[in-house]
Amino acid sequence: MKLAALLGSITLAGLAAPSNAGVMPATAGHSWPVPDSCMRNPAWDQIINGCADGISRLWIIPTQVDTSGFKRVFAAFGGPNSSNRGTTCQAMAISFDNFGVSFSTKKSNFEFVHLMDLGSVIVPTAGSLHFECSLTSDSRVMSVQFL
Repeated sequence: MKLAALLGSITLAGLAAPSNAGVMPATAGHSWPVPDSCMRNPAWDQIINGCADGISRLWIIPTQVDTSGFKRVFAAFGGPNSSNRGTTCQAMAISFDNFGVSFSTKKSNFEFVHLMDLGSVIVPTAGSLHFECSLTSDSRVMSVQFL
């Protein structure tokens, strides 16, 4: 009986450990440098560049990481493949004093993938991680992920 209780405690302790993975919906972001009313969110968590002028828009998605260190980073896209052609995303680790210290590969979505591997970054202690995506007309980003 004591062994069962001990194993149960170990199992619960393992389940209570903090997660090292995170998903942030694109709707948590904002346009830059000024608010843009043609960036819209029709459903779920995606953001679409619905601007009719054909100009790419920069969308910043902040995240909160629970531990510093090495992180694999991804961007997820929604909608028809052709709508995401030319969309670029990059992850940036920012130090506590607001300097960029680690950057992922900046990738363009020309392969029509729905989950793009951006590579990795190193998040410093007391730092943060954010993603910058440049959306072409009618392109859409669903979420960013790190683990």
